[in-house]
Amino acid sequence: MARSQSDALVLFGVTDDLAHKMTFPALDAMARQGTPREPVIGVALLKWSLERLHKRVTDSIERSGGIDDKQALHSLLALFRYVSGDYKAPATFTAIQKELRSARHSAHTWLFRPRSSRQ
Repeated sequence: MARSQSDALVLFGVTDDLAHKMTFPALDAMARQGTPREPVIGVALLKWSLERLHKRVTDSIERSGGIDDKQALHSLLALFRYVSGDYKAPATFTAIQKELRSARHSAHTWLFRPRSSRQ
């Protein structure tokens, strides 16, 4: 059986500290090597614009060691999309599906523990 590669990345909690401290610098390092090429859909409750998310990503990379490759950063930012919504609301997942467009094998991760599982 052939394995499918992910064709999109969905980051739940994209506005939280873990994304700022760890995920964005890691994506930047990947971008400097020519990956990822797939869309990155950030999801959070906060009503941010895509421009605000871009500023957060850029700030993260600047704070983690600086911007070494402006073209790689530009390419990474171009991959980002943003969905604001409550994780319990079906409309949020409808919006995510819309942003995924033709992606069929998305990878996803929670960048925080959902409140229902926090102790």
